[in-house]
Amino acid sequence: MPSRRTIAGEQIQIPAVLQMQAVLQWAGRFGTKEVPVRYGIPMLCLLLSGFIHPVTAAAAGSSEAQEFSYAGYSELRIDASIFDLEFVPADAQVITLLESNIPSGFTVSHGRQGGRIVVQLQRQMLSLPGWGSGRARLRIAVPRNGVSITARTSTGSIHVQELSGSFELSTSSGEIQLTDSAGSATLRSSTGNQQARNFNGRLQARSTTGQIVLDGFSGRVQASTTTGGIRGSRVRLREDAEFQTTTGGVEITFLNDIEQLGFRLQTTTGTVQIGDRGFGRGEITAGGSGITVFGTTTTGRQTYR
Repeated sequence: MPSRRTIAGEQIQIPAVLQMQAVLQWAGRFGTKEVPVRYGIPMLCLLLSGFIHPVTAAAAGSSEAQEFSYAGYSELRIDASIFDLEFVPADAQVITLLESNIPSGFTVSHGRQGGRIVVQLQRQMLSLPGWGSGRARLRIAVPRNGVSITARTSTGSIHVQELSGSFELSTSSGEIQLTDSAGSATLRSSTGNQQARNFNGRLQARSTTGQIVLDGFSGRVQASTTTGGIRGSRVRLREDAEFQTTTGGVEITFLNDIEQLGFRLQTTTGTVQIGDRGFGRGEITAGGSGITVFGTTTTGRQTYR
């Protein structure tokens, strides 16, 4: 735990890392000699206190309270470790933690940093795995319109619903869902699936082995996977679209008149179908000169209806 010293009547907090460095330098004076017994226990306590309470780069005015509410803010950045995250609209211009399931061994730090709210969830060093019922999760209310969310989690899932704004969401093996929302969204995952349901705006979605699913999408989309597939239904393009996959397939059903769309497609060993027309491998140019669909696959099939 950070230590406090009083200098000229003012308390100064000494980070645990600096305490550790001082102890190690002091111990080094003994060389290969054993540390005197009378110093052993205090040293051990000091070392453990430094490990058990890790130092984090906290925001100004940060707190480790398990609940929080900030009025007048619309920008949120959160690093959520293994936690599931759910973002829902608030009744006012506030960012508030509504519900949580926080296992033992985790700390929640939050505070103001510039014009945004920053939240960090971290496992305490040397702590045992957290115990508790259900998955680790946070449910956070944010302003309905004009919100900006940057969220990252490792194995947790992220769900955004009924919000309008900008979203930058990333996870390793968890899933990402955008539901009944609008704005600009950037999604990143490794093995997790991604879904945009009834989303209006601009979407950039990238996954390695996960699926990317569009359902009731309207706007501009750039989607890419390696082995995962890209699926879309009730898709209305308002700008050009890009679909790219290596071994996965692409299957999109448009609300647009398919005869009015332009297609610039490429496949190595896969096949392509546009409406009722089939094409072989290679580069394919078809359709009109308006909104253009760019599609690239290696072995995957491309189907557009």
